[in-house]
Amino acid sequence: MDSRWARIPSRVPTAILAIASLIAAPLKLEGFRLGVIGTASKEPLEFQAGDLKILTAIAALTAPAVSQAQRYESVVRGDE
Repeated sequence: MDSRWARIPSRVPTAILAIASLIAAPLKLEGFRLGVIGTASKEPLEFQAGDLKILTAIAALTAPAVSQAQRYESVVRGDE
């Protein structure tokens, strides 16, 4: 096992430790970061620039829905 991972707390799910490849893009709307969208694989993959371009486009289309859901949740909780 890679020594850099030796300090990971035991509460981390083992599925996370099995990730060999990861690609992610920020969920941003009007300059605000809402989160991150991504995909992972247990297999070593070489992601290409086109993969990130597609994921970034998906993130741009998803961000408004995430923002709306956050606003709705806030209203339901009575935060607004």
